[in-house]
Amino acid sequence: MDIEKPFYEITGGLKPRKYQLETIHKFLKTLNEGKVLFIKLPTGYGKTEAAIIPYLMQMYYNEWFIAPGLIYVLPIRSLTHFQYSRIVEYVNNLKKILNREFNFNVIVEHGEIREKPFLFGDIVLTTLDTFLYSYTRASSYEYGHVDFPTGNIATSMIVFDEAHMYQDEYGYMISILNFILKVLSKALVPTIVMSATMPKIIEEKLFDEVDYEKVEYNYDEDYEKNSRRKIELILKERYDLQSFIREERAALISNTVNNVIDLFLKIKDSVKDLEIIHSRLTVKARKNREHKLKIRRVKGKLHFIATQVIESGIDVSVNLMISDLAPPDSLVQRLGRLVRFGGEGIAQIVKVKKPFPYAEKLLEATWHVLKSRDYDITSFADQQKFIDEVFIEANYETLLKSLDRNMRRSIEYLRNMHLLVYEQPEFRARPTSYITVIVPEKEEYLNLVSKVKSNEEPLVDVKENYFNLDQKNVFHKGNLVRDFLLHSGEFLELKPCNGKFKVIRSSEVKPYRMYMLNPNSYLKVFLNNVEYDVGLKIP
Repeated sequence: MDIEKPFYEITGGLKPRKYQLETIHKFLKTLNEGKVLFIKLPTGYGKTEAAIIPYLMQMYYNEWFIAPGLIYVLPIRSLTHFQYSRIVEYVNNLKKILNREFNFNVIVEHGEIREKPFLFGDIVLTTLDTFLYSYTRASSYEYGHVDFPTGNIATSMIVFDEAHMYQDEYGYMISILNFILKVLSKALVPTIVMSATMPKIIEEKLFDEVDYEKVEYNYDEDYEKNSRRKIELILKERYDLQSFIREERAALISNTVNNVIDLFLKIKDSVKDLEIIHSRLTVKARKNREHKLKIRRVKGKLHFIATQVIESGIDVSVNLMISDLAPPDSLVQRLGRLVRFGGEGIAQIVKVKKPFPYAEKLLEATWHVLKSRDYDITSFADQQKFIDEVFIEANYETLLKSLDRNMRRSIEYLRNMHLLVYEQPEFRARPTSYITVIVPEKEEYLNLVSKVKSNEEPLVDVKENYFNLDQKNVFHKGNLVRDFLLHSGEFLELKPCNGKFKVIRSSEVKPYRMYMLNPNSYLKVFLNNVEYDVGLKIP
């Protein structure tokens, strides 16, 4: 079966690279052997194409030799929207090649936008959380047909992308995914796992007792020739903001939202084209910023300040990157946005005073290795050596916290789960939970509060004016809820109602529910005479 011709045509003129071809050949060869395929290739190499082109080739050849569906799993929601536009483009190319229209659904399904979480579509882009809640039937229990999403998983091809981002301080999500991979392998479900920067110790835990094959980058002359980068790596004790301001294309990456907001406010009047991106902006604002970056991905002036959300899915290139010290796999991902398409760039790594949200020993080991070694951070081989040396020096396994009662219960539920047993699932996808907060306009907010005080339950259209908030940012001093969720001493909860949401009073804040944010806590400024979202800063 010819692979190069459909690959070239479906991608709109991209010639398949050496390891993309190796990936596709190996995947097709091991289809019925129950082997999970692990793809470990550099950032920007084209892992996505290597994973999805085999699925789309089924329509190209009109032979369904893999599976009728594709479920593409990502670690965070913003990445699903980024990959959606990319995959839709390839599907549209396929329609032109075949010279006909056909019903083919590419959908995004996750906790913010789904109606009935069944993972039902030709291509479904989803998050690991939604995938796990669907697999365990936790999300479909209230709808009935609890085994429907499990059936869709069993009859699909599964791709887990950016798998290095499934790490947490307990090793919990890696343990969960390891169990899922063993089940998918035994069930002969075609499965691919992808990462550019997974540490060896995490790989060993993820694939423990899993039958898997691996495609790993060694050397690709064409790729190396077309993406030659030279990066000067400088270790700093503080931010060099003047260099950031002077450089035509620059990025400043910090580990916390609060610091990103402070830096933005400090220099916003000195940089005309400055953008800010982090997790406590509304979906609408995030999409707008990411679109601006996409337009200016290579040419023109570009300055942005961001958190680690920039590490994946943002296809942009800068000449100067100033970054907080971070774990080595995170640093490599960040630096993948530095002279991304070739050229010379400068990376300044700034020592942080507080390690949050990372383990202190991991950051200390990263700093020590950066100071004592001379790794070529543009070399894939050196990137892997750098990452693995830090994790070994930090004695990573000793940094993991003990699983709490809820995590142990979730793992036990997975082990004992059976089809056609309709019990209420006890399962949690992540170590921590979250709520969704809605950000109304101030005038709308005052009107809603007035109606609620009059014992009404007004309806609102949420649109894209929301974001998720980790429970660690909701509570303080034990179980006290932070003031930004209080409205005259009570909480305003939103519940689905006929395509909209009704606003009701609530005496408590519970995980995975929607609440209204006091808009006075959501910072906006005027930038270039236009109101600009800066986001929620938590005291």
